[in-house]
Amino acid sequence: MEILLSDGTNIYYEIHGLKKNKTLIFLHGNMEDSSFFLNQIKYFKDDYQILVFDSRGHGKSGWENVEKYSIKQMADDLFELICLLKLEDSGIPSRWPIASLSVSFSTRLAGAA
Repeated sequence: MEILLSDGTNIYYEIHGLKKNKTLIFLHGNMEDSSFFLNQIKYFKDDYQILVFDSRGHGKSGWENVEKYSIKQMADDLFELICLLKLEDSGIPSRWPIASLSVSFSTRLAGAA
C-alpha cells in the first residue's frame, strides 16, 4: 500500500499480522527495502502486527524531496507514517546499520510528547 506524507512523498508500506497485537516496525538500511524482512515477517506475524516500509528514495517509495534526505528526515517520515496509520503500541527492533535512525526517532518522539 502507499500513503502520502505531508510533503507530497509517497511511502510504500505493508502491515502483516493481527492489529490487536503490539506492532513491530522494521527499518531497512541504505540500498535495501522492506523485502529485506520477509523472514522476520513470517517469524513474528502470529504474535505481533508487523509494519515494514520503504524509506523515501528506496524500493517502491517516492523520490520526492530526496535532496533533503537525512537521518532526521527519515525519523520525521517514520513519525508521520506512524501517526497517519494510528499505530499506538509499537517497538523498533534495531540492528547496527539503522541504530542511528532508531535513536533519532526516539528523540523526535520524545519532543512530540
